[in-house]
Amino acid sequence: MHLVIRFHPRQYPNNLFQVELINTLLSGTTFAWFATLLECQSPLLNGFETFLEEFHATFGDSNKEDTSNIKIQSFCQGSHSILVYASKFRYLASDISWGEITIIS
Repeated sequence: MHLVIRFHPRQYPNNLFQVELINTLLSGTTFAWFATLLECQSPLLNGFETFLEEFHATFGDSNKEDTSNIKIQSFCQGSHSILVYASKFRYLASDISWGEITIIS
């Protein structure tokens, strides 16, 4: 699944402003990683797409399909509403290549 991010062109007119916006949302380990990029004036800060790719490579789940596969097999509604359950189920299912019939089962 590919995430598409759109920015308001007047508020975030270039890659630097876009990367800075992401910075305001970071904390803990991710913020420390970003601070290191700032300190060394990394070229990643000049390209939003390359910045996101590196962020995903550093903090993303390299085995997302396997992780989702395990989670969905033990997933249950619990005390959540059916809307919350269905939304979480669809999110997990989007990373699995089982096919529609298997997912329905």
